[in-house]
Amino acid sequence: MGGRRVRFLLLIPVSIVFLMAYNARSQSRSTSAKKPVAKQGLVHLKSGAKKLPPAANAWVESTLRKMSVDEKIGQLLFTTYHGGFTARDTAAYRRVLHDVTDLHVGGFINITQGSPLGIVKSQAYPTAVLNNQLQAKSKLPLLIGADFERGTAMRLDEGTSFPTAMAVAASGNPKDAYTVGKITALEARAVGIHWVYAPDADVNNNPGNPIINTRSFGEDPERVAQFVTEFVRGVQENGGAATAHGCRLAHRSSCDSRRSRSP
Repeated sequence: MGGRRVRFLLLIPVSIVFLMAYNARSQSRSTSAKKPVAKQGLVHLKSGAKKLPPAANAWVESTLRKMSVDEKIGQLLFTTYHGGFTARDTAAYRRVLHDVTDLHVGGFINITQGSPLGIVKSQAYPTAVLNNQLQAKSKLPLLIGADFERGTAMRLDEGTSFPTAMAVAASGNPKDAYTVGKITALEARAVGIHWVYAPDADVNNNPGNPIINTRSFGEDPERVAQFVTEFVRGVQENGGAATAHGCRLAHRSSCDSRRSRSP
C-alpha cells in the first residue's frame, strides 16, 4: 500500500508538468500555429481549464507508463542557464547537458549573469541554439521559462522592453496589456522559451511598499484583474504559457521583503 501511495503522489505533480510539456511539444513541431493556445483545450479563460484533447491525453498516459521513478522526480526539477555562446567543451555546457541526460529535468529557467561590468543578459541567437540542442538531447520535451514581466528585454539583449505594469495601466486601456503579452509571447517562442513568468497580479494597496510598487497595474482590484486578464490572453493566444503571480504578504510591508523579515 505504501508503494502505491508514493506512486500516486508522484503522478499528481508530474501530470501537471506533462500537461504543459505536451503543449510545448506540439507547438514546437510547427512554426505556424494553426489555432491559438487558448482554443486548444488547455486553457479557456471564460470557463476555466479544460481537459486535454484525447490524443494529447493518450500521449501523457503512454509516456508516464514508460518512465522510471527517477525520471518522474526529475520532471519536477527546473534548473537555470544563461543563453550566451556556450562551447560544447565548457563546464557550463556540460552542466546543463548533465541536467538533461542524468537528472532528467523538466525544464530550464533563463537567467541573467553577474559580471564586473554589471548584469549580463542572454542573447537571442545563442539562446535559441542552446534551447534547440537541449531539446534534441532530452528524452522528453523540456519546458523553458523566463521572467519576462516587462518584456523579453528583461533577460534578452535584443528583446523588446516595455514600461512597468503601472505605466501600461496608466493608458486606461486593458488592450495595451494584451499587446504587451502578445509581443512578449511571440519573442519568447522565437528563441524557444514557452513559459512567461508574468504578469504581476499584485494590488498596490500600500504605496510605501518598495517591491510591488510600479510592478502592479494599480490599487483597484477590479481594474488590476482586467489588465491581468488581457496580459494572460495576449500570451496564451500567441503560443506562450502565462503565470499570473504575486506576493500576498508583501503588501503589508513598507520595507524590502526580500531582505528583511520585519512586518
